[in-house]
Amino acid sequence: MDLTVFCVNNFTYGMTGGQAGPTTPTGHKSTTTPQGNWETPFNVPNLRLETGEAQSHTRIGWFRSVNNIPHAFAMQSMVAELAHELGRDQKEFLLEMIGPARIVDPRKTVTSELWNYGEPWDTYPIDTGRLRRVVELAAEKAGWGRKLPKGHGLGIAVQRSFVTYVATVVEVAVDGNGQVSVPRVDTAIDCGFVINPERVRSQIEGAAVVGLTIAKYSNITFKEGRVQQ
Repeated sequence: MDLTVFCVNNFTYGMTGGQAGPTTPTGHKSTTTPQGNWETPFNVPNLRLETGEAQSHTRIGWFRSVNNIPHAFAMQSMVAELAHELGRDQKEFLLEMIGPARIVDPRKTVTSELWNYGEPWDTYPIDTGRLRRVVELAAEKAGWGRKLPKGHGLGIAVQRSFVTYVATVVEVAVDGNGQVSVPRVDTAIDCGFVINPERVRSQIEGAAVVGLTIAKYSNITFKEGRVQQ
């Protein structure tokens, strides 16, 4: 049976004004809340991406790329889980979800104003061709499809963030005691014209360290409404 995805409906909640910091006016609608959610150009017949407000009992700070991190994690994890459920190769399924190379202008279908990181939409639209190419390059450099040692696996994800296209393949190993390690990370980035390559390299290497730290070690716990750390 040939199974495919015909509908994606993603609803995400963000903080309301006053929770971001003492200088944020109450009722302020943050332009950063939808980041990484509306930049999901999946080639499916029915695509609905929404962002709403939710009260939080604590002040919320930012990740390194603001809201792109949690949105990318959620959407790309969904793609990986769908690929697994359908018995498909994750990389090939991800490329199928992205669809053919094309220019996507979300302004034509949204019901509210979108912030394009301060850049003009005509110059920096969503280009799925660039999105596809970083997926293919990261997979190539990681040796996607190679025979892996016992307990090893590969995962892949892609995101448009701050008008830059980034794909990463992570090799994860689980030993006999259930201990998790990451022996290798391969990242492909298309940020356009590069003036200082070393600055880009340091950004990507730092992002890998931050991402692995969040995934393996970071957590904040609460007790009686207060942060314990």
